[in-house]
Amino acid sequence: SGNREGARPPFCVLELGCGSGVISTFVRSQWKARFGNSSSLVLQSIVTDVNRNALRVALETDRVNNENNKELSSMEAIHCDLATPLQSRWAGQVDVILFN
Repeated sequence: SGNREGARPPFCVLELGCGSGVISTFVRSQWKARFGNSSSLVLQSIVTDVNRNALRVALETDRVNNENNKELSSMEAIHCDLATPLQSRWAGQVDVILFN
């Protein structure tokens, strides 16, 4: 989801070691339930895992469960170990880190 004119930057949740993606998928579904169709509260969910199959499953879990939630939030999957490769890209922009 892009930054809409006049809207705050997306609220960013980073999940390290996402596995099936069920936690981030749940957060996205609750975001919509809590904020409805607010145009100023957009969620950017980033999931990471060292297992490429886990990332594929996480995106599929999210697609199936958040099919009608694309305008309010989005999920990006990144293949990496924890978040070290993301430090330069996301420094100061992540609001919540999830680690299970």
